Amino acid sequence: MNSIVFSTDISRTDIDNAIKEIGIKSRRQIPMSEVEQRKGLKATTTIADYLDGDPVIVIVRFIKDGKIVETALEDLIEEKIIVDGGEVIKPYTPHWVYHGTGEAITFPSGCCVCPSDCNGGIITDNVLPLKTTENYYRVNWERMPPVGSKAEIIIKSIYSSPKHATI
Repeated sequence: MNSIVFSTDISRTDIDNAIKEIGIKSRRQIPMSEVEQRKGLKATTTIADYLDGDPVIVIVRFIKDGKIVETALEDLIEEKIIVDGGEVIKPYTPHWVYHGTGEAITFPSGCCVCPSDCNGGIITDNVLPLKTTENYYRVNWERMPPVGSKAEIIIKSIYSSPKHATI
């Protein structure tokens, strides 16, 4: 699995506080003590196995070839899934939600936005339940900002006013 890593000098605590300040809410956090019982997609999966909160849009803004580029995070990623026993590469279609668990339990991952529905961060793709790892993601390097360049990460609620947090 490839990871997209955008690093920042801003603490995750400050990012989490900014997200809450603009009115984005968490609805379900899953403590580490419940990870094993809730992880993965299975016949017994229930809504309680998903991290949940207000849906958000994650936008990446950067300069490439002298032009300002603004794109959804998922447009920088492709997803590999298994269909009828074979690998299929498809567009990545996440459902980003703010859950805030990483900060609530002071988990030292530093993660902010993660595709693995992991409770160690604060925003996740909750299309699948907690820590489902059957899908793989790869970076579309042609669309990415140049390595080492500056990028803004903009987090917007789909519910609220034009307020947004920019990292």
